[in-house]
Amino acid sequence: MLHKMGYLPFLIVMGLNCVFCDETTTESTETTPYPDYVCPLGFVNFNSTCYQINDDCPYHLPLPFAAYLPIVENTPHQYVIDAEKKTQYDYYQWIEPLGNYETSFTDNFTNSADATFVIANFTTSTATYFTTSNSSNFSRVCAYNSFADESNSTYCHLFDKICTNNTHRDSYNCHCRNTTQKYFCELKCDNSTEFNETVCEACAEISEAYKQPSISLSFDYHRKVIYVSVESYLKLAPVDVAGNVSVHCYTDARSTLHDIMYKYKSDEIQTYNTSNYKTVHYSIQPKEAIGHYWCEGFEYNADMTLKKSGLIIAEKNSGESFTMNITVVDTNRSYPLTLHEKTLEFINQIITDNDLPISVVRFLRLYERDEVDNTTTLGYRLYFNQSEMLDMLDATSQAFENVTLAPSYCLPDTTYFNNVTLTWKKTLLGMTVIPQELCLNNDSTPVTRKCVGEYLYGVYWEDVKGSCVNNSGELFGSNSTTTLHNLTHTKDSNNHIPNLRKLISENQDYITVDAHFMAQIFENVTLSNASVDLSDLIGLASDIMDVNRTVLNDAQLLLNSTDMILYNLDMILSTYNYTDTKVFTNITKNVFVQVSTFNSTNVTGAAVYDNGGVVTMKPLKIDQNLDDLDTEGLKVVAFLTGTQLTQVTAANGSDARLVITVFREDSLFNDRGFPSTTGYLVGVHVTSFEIPFLYDYVRVIITPDRKYRATLFCNFWDYGRDRLWINTHGKWVREFKAKPFKDSYSCDEWALHKMAIVTGSEADVALSIVAAVGCALSMFGSMAVIITGLIYKNWRENSGTKVLLNFVLTNFVQNIILAASSGVDSYKQTALCIVTGACLHYSVVSQFTWMVIIGYLQYERYVQVFYTVSTRFVLMSSILAWMVPTIPVVAVLAIDDFQRSAYVQDNYCYLHERKLIYGIYLPVGLTLTSNTIIFVIILINIYCQRRSTISVRDNMSWLNLRLVILLFFLLGFYWLFGIAARLTNLAAFDYFFCISAGMQGIVIFLYFIVFNKMTRNFWLKQLRRSEMITAMQIWLQQRKKIGRVKIDKGRTKSVKVRLIKTLKNDSKIA
Repeated sequence: MLHKMGYLPFLIVMGLNCVFCDETTTESTETTPYPDYVCPLGFVNFNSTCYQINDDCPYHLPLPFAAYLPIVENTPHQYVIDAEKKTQYDYYQWIEPLGNYETSFTDNFTNSADATFVIANFTTSTATYFTTSNSSNFSRVCAYNSFADESNSTYCHLFDKICTNNTHRDSYNCHCRNTTQKYFCELKCDNSTEFNETVCEACAEISEAYKQPSISLSFDYHRKVIYVSVESYLKLAPVDVAGNVSVHCYTDARSTLHDIMYKYKSDEIQTYNTSNYKTVHYSIQPKEAIGHYWCEGFEYNADMTLKKSGLIIAEKNSGESFTMNITVVDTNRSYPLTLHEKTLEFINQIITDNDLPISVVRFLRLYERDEVDNTTTLGYRLYFNQSEMLDMLDATSQAFENVTLAPSYCLPDTTYFNNVTLTWKKTLLGMTVIPQELCLNNDSTPVTRKCVGEYLYGVYWEDVKGSCVNNSGELFGSNSTTTLHNLTHTKDSNNHIPNLRKLISENQDYITVDAHFMAQIFENVTLSNASVDLSDLIGLASDIMDVNRTVLNDAQLLLNSTDMILYNLDMILSTYNYTDTKVFTNITKNVFVQVSTFNSTNVTGAAVYDNGGVVTMKPLKIDQNLDDLDTEGLKVVAFLTGTQLTQVTAANGSDARLVITVFREDSLFNDRGFPSTTGYLVGVHVTSFEIPFLYDYVRVIITPDRKYRATLFCNFWDYGRDRLWINTHGKWVREFKAKPFKDSYSCDEWALHKMAIVTGSEADVALSIVAAVGCALSMFGSMAVIITGLIYKNWRENSGTKVLLNFVLTNFVQNIILAASSGVDSYKQTALCIVTGACLHYSVVSQFTWMVIIGYLQYERYVQVFYTVSTRFVLMSSILAWMVPTIPVVAVLAIDDFQRSAYVQDNYCYLHERKLIYGIYLPVGLTLTSNTIIFVIILINIYCQRRSTISVRDNMSWLNLRLVILLFFLLGFYWLFGIAARLTNLAAFDYFFCISAGMQGIVIFLYFIVFNKMTRNFWLKQLRRSEMITAMQIWLQQRKKIGRVKIDKGRTKSVKVRLIKTLKNDSKIA
């Protein structure tokens, strides 16, 4: 199943009844049973283990040291083991992929200065260890499980899943052998004659297209569980001997003996869910203390590339704590590493001696060693229960020397500037806040301060930004600023909602700080213990959405104000006491809410309709079919499937509630520089459900405000505290292209988010317009050339003109197909989309075939000079250019799968993936290469002629420039812009390509019709003749009106003579 060019090099030995493909095999091969041995040649079998003594291991993933220890104990020698010095922190750790990867080397050993490698000495009765700076003098033990162990088919079976799940086969039969093998294992194949190299190549192609693996972690705050999601996990090597787990996971929340971190054992990494062959989800339990967590794995490739997840912070039991960094003298580092353990003993002794109310001290971090001062700084997390943070920090700082103390949030503070005292409240990491006093700059923006740092290693206040004077609110605020400020700091929140709603309805002239005060009031009401009318609170959120959008946007970008409203609205909707209400529905001007309980309603979704301004919100039950929904006035649908209902109720119990929130517009979703959304926005949330993945996708259907030519994308709003517990500004995260669903668009999301459809950038719309205009101009120019050929017989019968007309015809047909394809729905009209894509494919290949022919004719004309285009050449060229392009089209259609056609894409009908390379890029590349060679030869020839005709250089320069422009379009060089756009992703090249491709028809029309004397005179004569006919018609009409008139015979004779001469001249031309 692996590509024969070396993609994922694999396997060297066959199992019983196995079939394989190698470099020369073309069909299935009968295999023979295993020989007596169960190891590859050159290996020794020892208790079901194959090993050899070598300088370097021939295969990836050798067994860890602990697994082959019995072997080296029976073969006295000195061996290099997979443990090296981590110079940055000055300690030794294991680097073996299996087993103890990245854990500290904890055995006693003799250390040499500047030594990097660890050597195991088994020449004595007891094993000893020492370090060395040169490992080349020592051998290495390379050990693997033997073929006798049937469980050793992990690699083969895992990789088989990629092929079997893609090709819907039930057997494990596709193993392609390569000459650069790196793995060996037993192959368990069903049928030795069923599959041949064709199937292997198909599997190899699928395997190559399989996505790159990635690892991500998320923390379920509700259940206190960490989930490890591994995308494309089959490309990660198993990292435990049993082959059950593909990641190593670590934390600094806890340390083990002589180690600075904790590594999870394989049996602690539980498989939570496997999504077919694409994704696996593991779960691990966080430790009691707070700390960082991360996971790592190895990608199956020649280099065994290390894949790392990002860091996350998690804790099992929350409590007040702070970080203490202590610097100690470290003149002589001892091994194994015990510095952090001895320092912990010292800290605990100081705590006991000073009777500090510290309950637990956890080692957190080892900083880089200072080789100059011979000191090392270590970080510890100190936990306490009863004291205030400020008091605890004061007591600790008095008890210790050479320490820095850092909590995980910014403490209350007071600043003084220009005789103005500002009070700053306790602030979370990442937040930008304003002081309790009303303090505005002279541009009406508020004075601010931000809390920055790292949650576990310490946070601090940034400097105050801005300055203010006394009474700045009255000087620089709006009419409502002082009122809103006073309302924000009024403790009694019972009347906050009606007062604020009244203020919003009476005034629309607000500044940035006003919007932030509104968000603070909204938060105060939500967090207050007073009973809150939920309908009034939703109405307040709706009213705030009517505030000037620029003001809301500025408040969000500066102070996260609109995110505060969204967060508190989510929180109150999830925690509100709905008493006996089974389905709560509330509809305001801008916000529509439905909350339902799963166990008593079977309501798993909602549909919002807007008919003439009247909004209704209809519950959807689990047995309803979305295809049967009434689409008249449909704005948005959000729906959970039965699979999700089962997952939710199993995790949360039957009391879980489904909260669906719909927003009329995106006033509360402000992302700097991001294009606007279209249609309603919808959020789907299940109370207390924080598992980051679903067993089935959430169906979200949104009707855009209007039809767009630009691509529509599904996006979700990512806001709040990130995985490192830093409060961030909300932003839209692009997920995928929206899929058409009747007159709406569908976004199938695998997590619970706030979803919206976002249009492509304005550049995309502009590019669509440029392409449409260019297509129309090209069609006009091509049509003019074709009409000239149809009515001007003498010009048409020229052999060169026949070639040109064929080329122009392909361009004209291509533009018609391209225009027609924009109206084809690739989801609903699959058959028509395939036909359209195939026709477009044919026209492009035909166009480039004619370009090759034209390139040859230009070579004959400007290099050979004396040439004639024979009728036979035209006939052969026509057969070649009209028949040969059918070959790649028929080939694609013959191997195409109707359900997964290569011509069907999300928004248009055209080749994609590998078939695009062979079907389009290959002929384009060959054509451009040959035409470039011809073009260069022509230029050289013209340059040589120019040097020999100095007297007419100026006139020749103009003619040569015209020739270069013509050849640029005739030989298809504008396609270089298209190729550059795909390689660089620069929009400028897209514009150059669309503009130049659209100009091709016009340029051909200008050069061969307007600038060509023969065709230009033909059209001028046609125009004069039409003018003469029109004049005769007018004369006859006038004669009928005035009756018979006396005609001057002399004058009539002269007119007749001139008329006869004109007719004779016309007959000569004809």
